Amino acid sequence: MANHEVEEQIKLFWNQQQEQIADIDPETTDFKIHSLPLARIKKVMKLDDGGIKFISHDAPLVFAKGKGRRVQRDTPMA
Repeated sequence: MANHEVEEQIKLFWNQQQEQIADIDPETTDFKIHSLPLARIKKVMKLDDGGIKFISHDAPLVFAKGKGRRVQRDTPMA
């Protein structure tokens, strides 16, 4: 696959992601449902820096969403 094609696929992917985000209704969407285990994410976040004892409730949710999008982006290119 040519470099230009990969760049086009990445651009298309992120445009689709932006459209999905724009279509989210915060009143009806449950942001706490994820395919990644939040307990494991918290454990990894605490291992990253030995001084972290408490993690905000929202941080693992944002982290999980970001990792999920990264996996979605990287899977078709593998």
